[in-house]
Amino acid sequence: MTYRFSLWRDKLLLLSLLALFNAGSSHIRVLLRSLLEGADFRWSYYVGVRNGERPAIASGQGMFGHTDTILIGSLVLLWMLWAVSRRPDRFMVTALAGWTTLQLGSALWLAAQLGDDLRISKETIGLINVSFAWVIVPPLIISWLLSMALLVRTLLRRSEPAAAASWTPVNTVSLAVAAGGLALSGVALNFGVQHGAGDLLGIGLIYASLFALMLGLAPWERKPV
Repeated sequence: MTYRFSLWRDKLLLLSLLALFNAGSSHIRVLLRSLLEGADFRWSYYVGVRNGERPAIASGQGMFGHTDTILIGSLVLLWMLWAVSRRPDRFMVTALAGWTTLQLGSALWLAAQLGDDLRISKETIGLINVSFAWVIVPPLIISWLLSMALLVRTLLRRSEPAAAASWTPVNTVSLAVAAGGLALSGVALNFGVQHGAGDLLGIGLIYASLFALMLGLAPWERKPV
């Protein structure tokens, strides 16, 4: 029995989901690193402006701190990837467009308030003290544009899409591969010095596992005989 990837026939939907993942996957990455590395891993996110000048920051050490920030972001992203990929009806596509609008609006507001003084660092991949506006905002703009195009197309259609294909062995195998990859990433992340080769390998394994997870959540269907 062979199966085919259902989303391949809808390129706009597929691109919208990939852009959504690209723009928001840092929450899942940080959540997984917090779980796998524990207190050795420190993280922070800009969430607003206080006193008119200084950025407000959500931060943590492992799973301690403002963990709700990364937890909510991760759950929303996973739910969107699951629900929109399996049944992109008007409700879910509208929710997707609303979420990308909220993300982009928040980032643009922060960039407008603090300008180029707002800097971020991703030390493990070699990005240190780079502009928030040039690193974070462009992927959000792409995700928003694609979600808006998907929303317009969905609203113009007269009928809702059919329910997604049922669960298949490909989904199960993909989720098993994702779980195995995360286990290996946990070993790599705890090997060597902070921001060293082990961390870089661990992040690579995390993203490979998340890609397998996306394949596991997505619909597959049997090829016609």
